Amino acid sequence: MRHPPPVAVTCSGGAPWRAVQALLAALAAAAVAAWASAWLADGHPSAAAAFLAAFAAGLLAWRLAALRPLALRWDGAEWSADGAPCAAEVSIDLGRWLLLRLTPAEGGTRWLALGAREAGSRIHLLRAALYCAAAPTASSPPASPSRPAP
Repeated sequence: MRHPPPVAVTCSGGAPWRAVQALLAALAAAAVAAWASAWLADGHPSAAAAFLAAFAAGLLAWRLAALRPLALRWDGAEWSADGAPCAAEVSIDLGRWLLLRLTPAEGGTRWLALGAREAGSRIHLLRAALYCAAAPTASSPPASPSRPAP
């Protein structure tokens, strides 16, 4: 089996990813505010409270989700994010947009959105590296059976 070629991209997710994060925060805040106002007002939720909470949470999330470029690199053997070794796996692949889960060697998780516009022509090499690097090789040990033999 051939190994995928080295590839490097600098990505930040762009404005669409930032908007998704802000929208999710706004929806969550609106739901909590509507529930709290209904609980306090004998079952009658306040649309104004939900709107204000959604607006404030969406604005805060937009500001906190500032674009932070990240250099993702596959050198042919391992992944690195901003020079630190990590594991990379595809969580969502929509063709022109990927959501990657990066797990640094020191622990934790970072989510990275990457669009074809940001990656340019390297999106195909990146996708090949992501999928081929995750595939088992002939030298990999076989998976253990899920149940013991009788």
